[in-house]
Amino acid sequence: MKEELGGKDNASTVDLIFLLCILTAPFVGSIMGGIITTKLGGYTTRGAFVQVLIIYMILLAACLPTSWVTTYY
Repeated sequence: MKEELGGKDNASTVDLIFLLCILTAPFVGSIMGGIITTKLGGYTTRGAFVQVLIIYMILLAACLPTSWVTTYY
C-alpha cells in the first residue's frame, strides 16, 4: 500500500489500516464461522457446507474489484 497506492506520505495511516485488517479478519472469521456452523448443526453437516460455500462465493465476488483500487483507503 505504501509503494503501489501512494501511501508513503502517510505511512502511519497505512500501517494502521493494515494492522486492523490482519488483526480483525481472522478473529471475526473464526467467531462468525463457529456461530454459523453451530446453528446449522456443526461442521460436518451438509447445511453448514452449503452455507460456507455460499459465503465463500459471495466474498470471492466482493474481492474481485480490489484489482482496480487506486488509493490505500
